[in-house]
Amino acid sequence: SGRWDTIVIDTAPSRHAIDFITYPGRLADLLGGRVVGWLAGLAARAEAPRRRGLLAAVTGRIDNVLGRVLGPHLLRDTAQLFEDLARVRERFVALSRISSELLLGPNTRYLLIAAPTASSRADVAFLAGRLKDLGKDAAAIVLNRAETDSGQWLDELGSGPALDASVAAFVRDLADERTGRATATAAAMTAFARAFPKVPLLPFPHNESAAPDEIVATLVQHWQNTTVTTRRDA
Repeated sequence: SGRWDTIVIDTAPSRHAIDFITYPGRLADLLGGRVVGWLAGLAARAEAPRRRGLLAAVTGRIDNVLGRVLGPHLLRDTAQLFEDLARVRERFVALSRISSELLLGPNTRYLLIAAPTASSRADVAFLAGRLKDLGKDAAAIVLNRAETDSGQWLDELGSGPALDASVAAFVRDLADERTGRATATAAAMTAFARAFPKVPLLPFPHNESAAPDEIVATLVQHWQNTTVTTRRDA
């Protein structure tokens, strides 16, 4: 409609997300195909006067076979369904074509969302390859749950006054957890930078909060800080 500046579509977090992009085109091919047209003519043929000729005989035999296999009522109901579909399928085909052009058009960008895991890296590589086949390049790769904190607070906590043994053990566990996330983040960033040297990488911080508004606020703050730092570096 042209009423919106930007429309964001969040797809399912799996390799099947690519099906969403190709579905409108496949639907248009299906609805515009000969099979749907032939099925739509079942009802018309059922009520038309008996025809003559070889083509009529062959078509009649096919209809009779379908009738015996499916039953007369199911065949009639199916034929009616496709007859109704035939009345609107041109409209559906047109809408599907428009949707396909929008999803794969020059104004559409795709962000690949990843996590610092080996399986996620494989998924991103798969989706990037499928997008390439469709004539689209990924606009950016967003690395969720990345370890972006310096860990200074852990150093300060551990270097304070003598800690109780249980507290010290807890701090060590926190440090080990952070080290693991940092290692996974570095591995993912290195792998993505090597595989997609021209695609921007956007690491989003690991967030402990469960409240959606707090998560969004944290991500926005991180995004703004990253943007300002990037502009200063540039």
